Amino acid sequence: ARVLNVGNGANLGAFILHYETMTNKLPVSSFYHSEVSELYYVIRGEGTALLGGELENAVWDDHNSTAIKQVRGPSANGTMKNYKTQKWSAGDTIIVSAGVPHSMGFEVTAKTDILRIAFDPKRALQLK
Repeated sequence: ARVLNVGNGANLGAFILHYETMTNKLPVSSFYHSEVSELYYVIRGEGTALLGGELENAVWDDHNSTAIKQVRGPSANGTMKNYKTQKWSAGDTIIVSAGVPHSMGFEVTAKTDILRIAFDPKRALQLK
């Protein structure tokens, strides 16, 4: 993981996500980032993401936690509803804007590596 200042008051983060095969259960507990938009590029693997809709009973994450400060930025968790499903496989790119609920690894049908690029215009993520 790496977060850098890219000028004009913005940070850019690069992370590699590793997923083993799995299937999550419904209803889906998920989250959104209020200030960070993301680009996911699937290096290898395949699965299904849940995107959009809204979070029911959303609760803000602890802004002092390491995960929020270094990886996610300000985020809320809740139960996803009214989402769309999106299959993905190696070579696919998915862009998720700030404020959009998502669960990238809802279903993972093959061992997966995903490059996650986080665009952080308000510099919520700590540099590292």
